[in-house]
Amino acid sequence: MRRLFDRVLVALDGSVRAEAILTPLGTLLAGAPGSDVTLVTVVAGEPREGYAVPEAGVVLRSDDLRAAVERYHARTIERFTLRGVRSSSRVRTGRTAEEIVDLSAELEVDLVALTTHGRSGLARWRLGSVAEKVLRASRAPVLALRSFPGGPALPDGAAFRRILVPVDGSGLSLAVRPLVAKIVGRTGAAIEALYVDDAPIGSDIPDDRSRGVLDAIARSFREAGLEATSRFRRGDPAATIVDAAAEGRFDLVAMSTHGRSGLGRWMLGSVAEKVLRHGTTSILLAPARSLQG
Repeated sequence: MRRLFDRVLVALDGSVRAEAILTPLGTLLAGAPGSDVTLVTVVAGEPREGYAVPEAGVVLRSDDLRAAVERYHARTIERFTLRGVRSSSRVRTGRTAEEIVDLSAELEVDLVALTTHGRSGLARWRLGSVAEKVLRASRAPVLALRSFPGGPALPDGAAFRRILVPVDGSGLSLAVRPLVAKIVGRTGAAIEALYVDDAPIGSDIPDDRSRGVLDAIARSFREAGLEATSRFRRGDPAATIVDAAAEGRFDLVAMSTHGRSGLGRWMLGSVAEKVLRHGTTSILLAPARSLQG
């Protein structure tokens, strides 16, 4: 039987900021025999001026590019090998987001992991826009680590310690629990479930209906073996989630999506879409259908 995160696809572009995902991912996979990580770098075909690679600023033409990427991957593979995790390397040519999504489907991965940042690195693609497309199109859960110039991606650089789980009370919104449980098991992270009622009524004091939803949410987390505090807020769901993540200094927002997705659509649930676009917290988005059955 497959365990969560048995097969992981990691997207790298040769930049230090893209590599920020490797540290927390290593924490999640440490001591997990049987895990298999595939590193992928996508290059866009024949460059006019060559590609800068992380080898003393060398600029290579396309004939040597594949070998340079493989040498770059080899150093990262060694890091995973030391943790007892199997690793392999793939180099793809084409449109970055499409190639990442296609490869994740070919390999039937359990997780796609990447860092969001601006233009830099080996293939010179904007991982900000790439990450958005991958998050919208992937059929597998996607872990996107936020990275900003001049600041660490995570407070301690190694693990997710505080996780916000937005839920709407539906079974689909709760489907992300197994992934959260996996992270908690590796990092001991604290969880807070956030239920947002968008009814324009009064204050942030739950009514009887909302209390019933909160009780059901708490029960569902206990059934999954998770200890979670619960919070109730009124307002626009996406804006409230973004604000709550920042106010509570959470370092990960984990949520299920149940909008349409898939190549050619680039669509996500409207709430997840807004959280992805406007939030500043790292995010784990899991298509509910990928976690069911």
